[in-house]
Amino acid sequence: MKKYSKRVLIPAILLAATTTVNANECIFNGFYAGAGVGGSFLSAHEFTNTTATVSTGTGVGATSASVPFSSNRSLRKNSVMGSLYLGYGSVWDPVYLGLEASLKFSHGKMRNNDTAQGVVAPAGVTTTVTLTKTTQTKFRPVEFALDIRPGVFITKGTLLYARVGAAWNRFRAFTSTNVTTTTPSLAIAPQNQTLVQHARKRAGLRLGLGLEQEICENWVVRGDYVYTHFRKLNLHPNTLTATAAGVTATINSISRIKPVNHAVMLGITYYWK
Repeated sequence: MKKYSKRVLIPAILLAATTTVNANECIFNGFYAGAGVGGSFLSAHEFTNTTATVSTGTGVGATSASVPFSSNRSLRKNSVMGSLYLGYGSVWDPVYLGLEASLKFSHGKMRNNDTAQGVVAPAGVTTTVTLTKTTQTKFRPVEFALDIRPGVFITKGTLLYARVGAAWNRFRAFTSTNVTTTTPSLAIAPQNQTLVQHARKRAGLRLGLGLEQEICENWVVRGDYVYTHFRKLNLHPNTLTATAAGVTATINSISRIKPVNHAVMLGITYYWK
């Protein structure tokens, strides 16, 4: 029985010894740099709430009626993404911890057109109101990110890791609104509303999962999935007013946009030993 136990235990100990990661010899220990390419799948959840009020007359004889418009839509944009990254990793068998800074390159521009119709009847005069609203969200083509990469070794040359960090980008969003009525003919020209008149920075939470595989001395290939959730953009209340033939139309509108990005990347990395 003792001889049998030795025959089983000795090979097991030897096998465990061969799969132990030596931090001094491990390729993943130290500075590294690389590049990647993949797909960027941008999406933005947009909620818009608009009220159109049509009024006739003035003073005591004034009458008005309102019609609400609301939309809840998803905007999408798929594009090719490239990346450059630089980092440092440390190995404590069998655990890995890395810090990585990266630049992402992609084209992000989403556009949504929305048309709605409603009927109001101030002073008994039936009026049809048509609202056409265009929303456009632009992402800066270069995005900076900083991530922590905790991981564990599956084998000597295979690293499974998670990714937790933050991304910073600039966004520019505006809405263009056009409203027409049928009685009498009344139109409000399109008006652009730009977020604070300039691009605004937004920070986003990054979460991901990846796998790195050593292919030869100092060289590693990797696959990554990264989810980024940015803070929402608020387009402040937009009020438009126009008067024609004794009828006044007032439009109050507010939009909220929540940008999200899903990215799938393949990369090649060089580790300095």
